[in-house]
Amino acid sequence: MGAGQDEGEGMLLRLPNELLLLIFTHVQGRHLIHNVRLVCRKFHCLLANQQWWLSRIHKMPQNIRLSEAEMKAEDFDAARSFIAVEEETQRWSKWVASKNITASGHIATVDALRLFAHRPSNSRFCLSGGRDRAIKLWSISELQACESTSACTKPRVDIQNAHEGWIWCLDQSTRMPDQFLSCSWDCTVKLWQITPASVMPLESTKLGSAGMCLGNTPNGLAACSTFGKKVFVIDTRNGLAPVLNYAHHKGAVLTLAMKDNTVYSCGEDRRIVMVDIRNSSKPALGVWTNDYVRSVCFRNNQLICGTNLGMIAVLDPDNLTVSSRLQVSTGVRQVIHSGGAVLEISRDRTFKVPF
Repeated sequence: MGAGQDEGEGMLLRLPNELLLLIFTHVQGRHLIHNVRLVCRKFHCLLANQQWWLSRIHKMPQNIRLSEAEMKAEDFDAARSFIAVEEETQRWSKWVASKNITASGHIATVDALRLFAHRPSNSRFCLSGGRDRAIKLWSISELQACESTSACTKPRVDIQNAHEGWIWCLDQSTRMPDQFLSCSWDCTVKLWQITPASVMPLESTKLGSAGMCLGNTPNGLAACSTFGKKVFVIDTRNGLAPVLNYAHHKGAVLTLAMKDNTVYSCGEDRRIVMVDIRNSSKPALGVWTNDYVRSVCFRNNQLICGTNLGMIAVLDPDNLTVSSRLQVSTGVRQVIHSGGAVLEISRDRTFKVPF
């Protein structure tokens, strides 16, 4: 009987590779990587095939094609990309457009939002900053409970007069996830320590012009674009001490993104500028566009640009060549790459997940 059991347990391994891969297409990607791949050497070898994962992405009904810039990255992993795309597809297929959660607390327009997870408490939060100069911390679970009971909820933390002007951008530190940066029309950048029950100011620095957008890297450097045509680089590890500033735009610098020692900035002058902060005296590269970029995001070795006339363009971060374009609306307000999809907010008050 023992021999019969051994023979039965080995039947799956005797199947042809083509049939095994066909079976794997009916299993979720995350389960394949974290569980099935560990069963035996044969499964590990089959699931290490990058081309098989790419073919699964290409066969998805959304007709998704990864950019050359993403696939040429040194850390590119087709399995990881497939899992991200698959999970985003499943998430948004379950989304009910009419089921929205509303948090009423600001008395003026809210221009800055950040959703984030607090791993130690296994909770999700939203940080908001508005033209009322307040920063508020909201618990997502409390907002959901409020929506189901029709009761009113208050923010976990309410910081009045967090700045002396409109709060224009909030950015989570990639080096210290429980820290956030804020910039405002009062020409200051501030660093905050966030816990589930508190928002504490840590540092503040003056820029000399209204702050428009923030970006940061794991090495502790942060950049802030300004209305006064300049980009400032500051050190979050050293009291927000200024590292350098440069002016390579002819108008307000609306948005920026960072990758290691490189800053990508976009301005009202319709120019996209790439600067290596180790030699900031002149741009490493600069290109002119037909329309100015309103929002930019860097992820998966791609530069995602959303323009004032509603175009989303994917650029190669090494040479700023355009990999793909897509008209999505009459005007893009913000684009975010979640890892598996591009999320877009439009001037016409619509939210889209174009790809």
